Amino acid sequence: MINYKRDHGDWEEMQIEAKANSHTLHNLWCGTRYQLYITAFNKIGTGLPCDIVNAYTKGSGTVNHLYVSFGVNYVAFSTVKAKY
Repeated sequence: MINYKRDHGDWEEMQIEAKANSHTLHNLWCGTRYQLYITAFNKIGTGLPCDIVNAYTKGSGTVNHLYVSFGVNYVAFSTVKAKY
């Protein structure tokens, strides 16, 4: 599960495929700080979350995405900016 929120927003939760090691979050606000964390779960229950990571979308435009990559001991982000 990827959990994320923008500053002063509510937490949102997105379930991704079990074998995924990356995911792109779409339709984010431009020029905004987001907080993200990841948790793993299975039929036994939910594991401990990773540390909360801060990520920022860039400036102004109409579409922003955060590309989230993760592994056993890390979470990394990069921003992709697109304009219409």
